[in-house]
Amino acid sequence: MRFIKILLIAVLALCVIGLSAFLYIKQAHSPTTDAEYQLIGLDSEATVRFDEFGIPHIYAENDQDAWRAMGYVHARDRLFQMDVLRRVGGGRLAELFGDDVLKIDRLFRTLGTEESAQQAAQEFMSSQTEEWQIQAQAYVDGINAYRANNPKPVEYTILGLEPEPFEVVDMYRVVGYMSFSFAMALKTDPLVDKILHKLGKGYLESFSVHSEDWHPRMPSNNLDTTRIDSADASMLTASVHQALNSLQIPLFEGSNSWVIGSQKSKSGKVLFANDTHINYAQPSVWYEAHIETPTTRLYGNFLAGFPYPLVGHTNRHSWGLTMFENDDMDLYREKIDGENVMYKGALTTMNSRLEKVKSSSGKEIEFTVLTTPHGPIINGILDDKTISDSISCFWTFREFPLKVVQVAHGFQAAKTMEEFKIVLPDLAAPGLNVMYGDADGNYAWWGTAKILKRPEHVNPKTILNGSTGDDDPVGYYDFDENPRSVNDERDFVHSANNAPEDVNGRYVYGYYYAGQRSEQIMKKISAEPLWDTEMMKTMALDDESPWYPTNAKIMLENVTANLDFEQQMFKSLNEWDGKHSLDQHASIIYYQMLYQTLKRALKDDLGEDDFNAIIHTLFYLRSVPKFLKTENNPWWDDKTTEAIETKSQILQMAFEATASALSKELGNDLTAWKWSDVHQLTHEHPMGKVPVLGGMLNVGPLKIAGGEEVINKQSFWVDNGVNYPVKSGPAMRILIDFNDVENALSINPTGQSGNPFSAHYQDQAEMFASGQWRKMRMNKADIEANTEQMMVLKP
Repeated sequence: MRFIKILLIAVLALCVIGLSAFLYIKQAHSPTTDAEYQLIGLDSEATVRFDEFGIPHIYAENDQDAWRAMGYVHARDRLFQMDVLRRVGGGRLAELFGDDVLKIDRLFRTLGTEESAQQAAQEFMSSQTEEWQIQAQAYVDGINAYRANNPKPVEYTILGLEPEPFEVVDMYRVVGYMSFSFAMALKTDPLVDKILHKLGKGYLESFSVHSEDWHPRMPSNNLDTTRIDSADASMLTASVHQALNSLQIPLFEGSNSWVIGSQKSKSGKVLFANDTHINYAQPSVWYEAHIETPTTRLYGNFLAGFPYPLVGHTNRHSWGLTMFENDDMDLYREKIDGENVMYKGALTTMNSRLEKVKSSSGKEIEFTVLTTPHGPIINGILDDKTISDSISCFWTFREFPLKVVQVAHGFQAAKTMEEFKIVLPDLAAPGLNVMYGDADGNYAWWGTAKILKRPEHVNPKTILNGSTGDDDPVGYYDFDENPRSVNDERDFVHSANNAPEDVNGRYVYGYYYAGQRSEQIMKKISAEPLWDTEMMKTMALDDESPWYPTNAKIMLENVTANLDFEQQMFKSLNEWDGKHSLDQHASIIYYQMLYQTLKRALKDDLGEDDFNAIIHTLFYLRSVPKFLKTENNPWWDDKTTEAIETKSQILQMAFEATASALSKELGNDLTAWKWSDVHQLTHEHPMGKVPVLGGMLNVGPLKIAGGEEVINKQSFWVDNGVNYPVKSGPAMRILIDFNDVENALSINPTGQSGNPFSAHYQDQAEMFASGQWRKMRMNKADIEANTEQMMVLKP
């Protein structure tokens, strides 16, 4: 009995100590509520009003003061996120998170994002004469003013570290992070190359390597050969996939946007919609802010550590982004001899640079990056050093000066569409579909990127021959030759990461989605003569797939349902309408059946590592309809058996395995199954996997409708058992009617603040998951009436 008392006292003491520590940390790191601050460098007083969702509304006498205040309040809410993003692009993430992410740092250093950032900062920020330079420097100064004079975020206390000062080069490191997260070649091309060269052309023909005729294209008003080689570099795909899986920060994946002209608008003014698809994380990727000066009136969505909004609007115009998905990266198989590489028939000396990455554990890794005429040798990112191939990476990102800062400033500063267009040719990489609308009735999209010219024989989805020079790029197309649509006769434009129509008979190579989101958007907008924001709300949340019910019926062809439970399952899937609402269950059957089918068809040929890699790529996703329809598909035969299996046999086995898995996990009562039970959203913090901390830092799980490749895209991996946790989706939703710009609508997936002790850390999470909206306030009287906190910044 005495022992039990002592144990209870000890447990109680630990609880008291733990609670006391938590309360101390909370008190030390809760958001400050002081009304006045001195901000060195201000010319005059600036006022910041935080509304009921914590959105700052900055009022200043000049733009330089406004951007200094912007840096200050941005750091107030997102300082740790700023640090994480700059460290990713600079290859210094392990200095925060230790050995587990050293591979990430090695990847980015090898690709040269840090080198490019340093060059850009030296070239563009060594002087401070242009408006965009002055404002960008003021933003960085504002960040440092907050860092120097306020308590550090709680994450630093947990890690036992101090936040370092920010530099202008950090802006370009953020650009490097953003640009790489668009790059699909490392995730796809080595697998395509292996399938072609190891398994044969017949295996590749069952996939949609390039856009197909049945893929919907974006309207624009303006068979490759390969070289056979026996080497296998597909481990690059698996290595990149494993590295990125350890990275708990948002990666850009896709997006939706549509702009409707005044002739199809009930208000008689342009309507604008954008939702950028990015991996969910906490804090959410975008930070909203409203800025007012005598010369600027702006509401924007800002990346942490970047001074200008990549998505935003003024009272005169709006702009948004989706991924262009153009192919701006090629891989080359090189012939190496010591420090030399065979190029155009002669040995050429490679450039080299020494890189060093450090971990918070004290571990340091020093390595040499060798660079061929095509780009750096990337074998160093592999754990397996037995691969004999030397693979180099050509990336457009490294071929041009990084002018994203100037371009983003130009987006907000433009007074007309013509002024807006002027900066677009300066955006070399990443490739973006820039969406535009304005109060004068203009609406447009432009495919903005430096688009590679390649020799006709080159298939850029495979690994190319680096030794002869025959596969080298031959230049870039002029921007005037890029796809675009300006004031289209349909009275709307849209983008959903699908391929644009050919330009002058020329296909633009890319990693495009197949187009079912695009098809659904075009069909819905075309079906209604007049639109308003209420109708756009409904469309943004549409969760019906136009293609998946057809896929389901193909999978059920010649399948026999023997047991009563299997018959119920068969009937439910066969009658599915493609919707992904919270209470339906047919989608559960569909995705499990799809996974079981792909597993039985692909794994025996690819092996476990490559199979796991391929179902985590867009490559598989865009190929499913064609793959299922191909009767003489060599993948159907199971190479582990002596018999030659048919499509029907594989689908029968997949159906039975689906029934077994679902019955075991969910029971035999289909009426009790709900999509919301297996499809939930958790916004995970970079430190969210740490026991105990995860409960404080992560947001969720939240039940959410939507699914893979529907307009309300809530994406997931299909290989997670009978469970489909959401990994990516809209990082914000925006709706604007230029008849009422001051009351435009938005929603953030979690909240404005990155401080877990803030009331705005997750105050929008339930709203987002349930499809609600809130105002993007720009009316001063409305802002004053809804001010939660007021801050005065004094010189």
